[in-house]
Amino acid sequence: SWGTTSSSITESLPANNPPSVSNLAITPNGDVSTADSFTLSYSFYDSDGDQEGPTQIRWFVDGSQSTSHNDLKTIPSSSTTIGEVWTVEVTPHDGTETGQMVQCPDSVTIVEMDSDSDGVPDSQDEFPNDPSETTDSDSDGVGDNGDEFPKSIIIEDASEIIFDSNVLFHPSFY
Repeated sequence: SWGTTSSSITESLPANNPPSVSNLAITPNGDVSTADSFTLSYSFYDSDGDQEGPTQIRWFVDGSQSTSHNDLKTIPSSSTTIGEVWTVEVTPHDGTETGQMVQCPDSVTIVEMDSDSDGVPDSQDEFPNDPSETTDSDSDGVGDNGDEFPKSIIIEDASEIIFDSNVLFHPSFY
């Protein structure tokens, strides 16, 4: 008769600790023009020395998750609309363990473009590429700041001009 002997070997695998993320930042943040993209950065840490695995990046627009932007670090300007507020959260993964979700303290508010950075949005700026001019009160193509006569009147038909020095040189024209 045959006898049975059983043996067991106890092995212990080293514990795998979950990873973490820190130093989350969106650049640029705050008010961001419709012409600019913005990028998430963060520091990944794993006490076991594991490499970063499929870390989850979740973007939110006005508080609702934007699934079409899952796992992207950069949001292109073509994905944004004036008035939106963007936030992001990151859940680290090391290929084995999932770490704690961390919300980025930064946010982005999409604002209208101001090409010349003069504080006036391009849609309201008659000179969107000139930071020293925003208005042309007399529509002569010269901005008020550089116009010798910013409130002058352009007369199209000179055949009916009545010269009256009280009108032509009235202080309200200057």
